[in-house]
Amino acid sequence: MDLAGFIARTRELGYDGVELLDFFYKDPQDPDVFRTPVDSHRADRLLELAHKALKETGIACPIFSVTQDFVQASSEGRAQALDRIAFGLAHAEALGAEVLRVFAGNAKPEIEEAQAWAYAVEGLSAAAELASRAQIPLALENHGALFGRSEAIARLLAQVDSPWLQANFDTGNFLLRDEDPRVAAKELQGQVRMVHLKEVRPASAEDEGGLIFESPSGARWVGAALGEGAVPLKETLETLMEAGFEGWGSLEYEGMEDPWEAAGRSLAFLRR
Repeated sequence: MDLAGFIARTRELGYDGVELLDFFYKDPQDPDVFRTPVDSHRADRLLELAHKALKETGIACPIFSVTQDFVQASSEGRAQALDRIAFGLAHAEALGAEVLRVFAGNAKPEIEEAQAWAYAVEGLSAAAELASRAQIPLALENHGALFGRSEAIARLLAQVDSPWLQANFDTGNFLLRDEDPRVAAKELQGQVRMVHLKEVRPASAEDEGGLIFESPSGARWVGAALGEGAVPLKETLETLMEAGFEGWGSLEYEGMEDPWEAAGRSLAFLRR
């Protein structure tokens, strides 16, 4: 399915908006899909295609997302991560998106934790400055071993200390780091710009050979349609909304069944 088909199918299911990612702009044969600079000609073609599909379907694109990593030993690698955010801001603006989803980075065995934190804060601070100039806020996702729990996200937000950097609250990722999303919601109240609505359930024997996530405690999880797993979604969202959250929620499905089937059931769950 091409980008236009993805947008059209999302609208057909009844969703009001679609989140587009830099991943969609990449050559699927690229072995280093998240780190190689995006080909400008390919990006321009896909941006034109996205514009046309959004106009034809009437669906909004409130979120653009990039995948970058500031935890890099080389200054060149960290500069590429910042370039990816600059790319994302430009495309967010072109698509009329309200927010750009970003990451801090991933743990590396050759980089000590204190240095990894320093790289992340330095990179996100520079990214927040770019966001300020573009007037498009960044939403930092809880993700990975270093930055997957709410206290880590709160600490990063405090150290960067910019109104242009807030949180992307991924409901499923907290369980992958052994944290109750309801506890995380209290920790990050008032600092959340957007939500990734992700469901996970305990892995079973039938899931062996598929995509299974393992938490630090050894708990094993697989993706699921909303309402069919362990995420206490209602209570978590209520906690965020008590603090005034009114942003977009974007379905993120990482399970093993047909994603469109799961997306349809997820929307039905949200509408109950």
